[in-house]
Amino acid sequence: MAETMRRRLDDPEAPLDARLEAAVPALLRLRCRRLLRRLRSGEAPLRGTGWLAMALGIMPQALRAALEAPGFGLAWDALEAAAPLLRRRPLRPAALPQEIARAEAMLRLYGPAISPEPPADAGCRAGMPQLAPAG
Repeated sequence: MAETMRRRLDDPEAPLDARLEAAVPALLRLRCRRLLRRLRSGEAPLRGTGWLAMALGIMPQALRAALEAPGFGLAWDALEAAAPLLRRRPLRPAALPQEIARAEAMLRLYGPAISPEPPADAGCRAGMPQLAPAG
């Protein structure tokens, strides 16, 4: 936190704390983490995961490598590294009001539907809000 404050004093438009993310990508990441856990635990069927690789813009082999990683942390790291959609992007101070409004709108519109528990047959991007990108 102190490092973030120091950077902000030097450059008011420096990216915010790395843990903050835009609302729509944060939801996508949440849903994909949940699905990856379900696929690895056997709660969701592994057959036909090609659609997931395609939705994330990665090769099926990259998804397979993530699914076969020895632990969830390594699996998520592999998937995050392979899928540009899952990479964290810095959030700038100027974007914060719009992202707060977007998150509040998502909660109002989708309420409990925005949860880490998507329907059993849903992929990461299923039911994702189609909102205009920030900025």
